[in-house]
Amino acid sequence: MNFNHSTLINTCTTATILSAVFSISPFALAVECGDIITSTTVLSEPLTCVLTQDSPYALTVSGPNGNLKMIADGEIICDTASQHGIAGILVNGFSGLVAGGTITNCPDGLNLEGDGFHIIEDIKILSSPREGIVIDSDSNTIVRNHIIDTGNDDGIDIRGDNNKILQNYIESAGDQGITINGKFTLVDLNYIVGSFDGDSGIQINADYTTVSQNFVTNNWSNGIQISEGSSNNIVIQNFTTKNGTSGLSDRAGINISGFNNTNNQITGNTSLDNNAFDLQDLSDLNCTGKNTWTGNIFKTSNPGCLK
Repeated sequence: MNFNHSTLINTCTTATILSAVFSISPFALAVECGDIITSTTVLSEPLTCVLTQDSPYALTVSGPNGNLKMIADGEIICDTASQHGIAGILVNGFSGLVAGGTITNCPDGLNLEGDGFHIIEDIKILSSPREGIVIDSDSNTIVRNHIIDTGNDDGIDIRGDNNKILQNYIESAGDQGITINGKFTLVDLNYIVGSFDGDSGIQINADYTTVSQNFVTNNWSNGIQISEGSSNNIVIQNFTTKNGTSGLSDRAGINISGFNNTNNQITGNTSLDNNAFDLQDLSDLNCTGKNTWTGNIFKTSNPGCLK
């Protein structure tokens, strides 16, 4: 065989490709229940894990080097018969990543702890008996996830500060679609439908939150709710419709439901065909201007001075 310059390049290129393939492919086979992931790891097939008191998470992703990518048939399925499980995936450390795939039947889909700055993207979270995503750290980004059927609790529960919740689809949450307990949260471009058993599509229990450009519909209680004592929030350019399916008289598409709320700005929203009101401010029934309501499109309000 004659080795010329071209043959040598082609041979080296082929060797490089084969080396890359064989260096990546073991990741898909190496993932086992209870693993602590500290490097780039790929899961491409279903992984069923029995959660116990000693092993309450199917997997743990530890940043900054740990990241899990689920591709093809990559899925985590939890067996929760022991009743001791906590979540499908625990993300801790700093700047971990979990992307793609499906998490099914895990008590919580994911728990985000540690120093935060984690990214959770493009995951389907199905049939979690408790919550879809629980955020106990700061400055995380949750983007383009599908969360469907959280049995008893929230689609996304935000407990840390400075988190971003972007472009998620949340359906049939057992409680709120999104609960905000941390300051300086951004909730933008989410679709929230059919939260049931007593609560709202989005519930704000914090200050300095921005809720913008969300579509919120057919939730049992309010579409977007600002709870008692929550102030300095911005609710802007959302679309809320057909919320208040409970039929109770104190619900609304956008509702400031407490009696001690100030400096909230409700601006440029479309809120139509909600029960009992499209807009409501129980903290300012005498229209003293404690909160700002401007540029909203609606049919019904309580009090009547809202704009």
